[in-house]
Amino acid sequence: MNNMAYELLTADNIQYQFDLSKAEASVCYQLCLGLSVEAIAAQSNRELCTVRSHVKALFRKTDTRRQGELVARVMGHLLAQQQGLLRAV
Repeated sequence: MNNMAYELLTADNIQYQFDLSKAEASVCYQLCLGLSVEAIAAQSNRELCTVRSHVKALFRKTDTRRQGELVARVMGHLLAQQQGLLRAV
């Protein structure tokens, strides 16, 4: 992914593109950066079960079933946005 696509990888953009809550977008952003659910919980000072609940909501809202699929969908969406195929923030 080039620099412009990385500029699109923000929690705010993810929130807007997928109609997520601020907390869900933050978790999704961190998953896209490669953090584990456990690391996200530790870094955000949240309970592991809370972060897992956000991940489940992300799966539902993005029509995905696995973390890798979620990240691929989000990154693919951002690449399409970069290429002008989707609405920009």
